[in-house]
Amino acid sequence: MKKLLTTIILLSFICCNMIDRDTQFFSTYLKSVFNADVPKSQHKFILVSANGCHGCNALILLHAMLKKDNNSNTYIFSSDVEEGIAKIQDYKNIWLDSSDKVNRLKFHGGNSCVMYTSSAKIDSIILINVEIVDSMLNSIEER
Repeated sequence: MKKLLTTIILLSFICCNMIDRDTQFFSTYLKSVFNADVPKSQHKFILVSANGCHGCNALILLHAMLKKDNNSNTYIFSSDVEEGIAKIQDYKNIWLDSSDKVNRLKFHGGNSCVMYTSSAKIDSIILINVEIVDSMLNSIEER
């Protein structure tokens, strides 16, 4: 029983440290590319990689344009995402990563994803693919 408790505590510590490292990595990215921080309030970052599903990225772009005034969402697009990219540059919650570092972030394996944050830390990351893109975009508004 003591071994089990020790193992559980050790695994919890390792998982917390991994999340903290991910938060630090993402914070460094935001600071270096956008001079921004991970907000303390609940927030959603939708990371759109040029390597993601093109149909998914087009739907995310449309969603971003419809939700351009939602302050709890930030959409980060790679400049390599070509569909409609010129239309998004005037919205304050839609950011264009001209360095294209968003394509190489480790969180999404080159695809697009939704990152949920609170208390200036990453809570969870959900990959976006063709099977779940519609339900994922709907859940962004609910969560």
